[in-house]
Amino acid sequence: MSTDTLPLTLDQLDTTLAVMAHTRRNMEAVLRRFSQEQLNKIPKGFKNNLAWNFGHVIVTEQLLTYGRVGLPAPIAPGMITKFRRGTVPKETYRLQIIEEWYELAQKALIQTRLDYEEGKFTDFKPYVTTYGLKLNNIEESFTYLLSHEALHLGTMMAMARLV
Repeated sequence: MSTDTLPLTLDQLDTTLAVMAHTRRNMEAVLRRFSQEQLNKIPKGFKNNLAWNFGHVIVTEQLLTYGRVGLPAPIAPGMITKFRRGTVPKETYRLQIIEEWYELAQKALIQTRLDYEEGKFTDFKPYVTTYGLKLNNIEESFTYLLSHEALHLGTMMAMARLV
């Protein structure tokens, strides 16, 4: 991506975050159809499960915003350790915890928007995604996150047929 990306207007950012919030609500709708056992089942052909995919989306947004500018993510560090890129489920995620993630998923986006407006994401350290795409600034990160979250929603929809 280009290093000369202009800052997002707040209207553009609001649209981007609204799409992400809607995607996360769709993920929540998928998750709510299943039992704790089903949410934690790793379907044949996959290396993770429904619960992990949702946690991963929350964590990735935090890492590609706060993490890229050297700020601590507002979510629990333990969650980052469990759901960052390259991890796999190592425990059973209880329904009570997953229920808490539904609210966290939306609140995290609200906080990110407030922090963007306050100019907290200016010292962005470039990052190469698993797609091989180099993100040079926060605006490119937001654009990438749209496709990342949609990818994981699609994965969850496929898994939902197998659990």
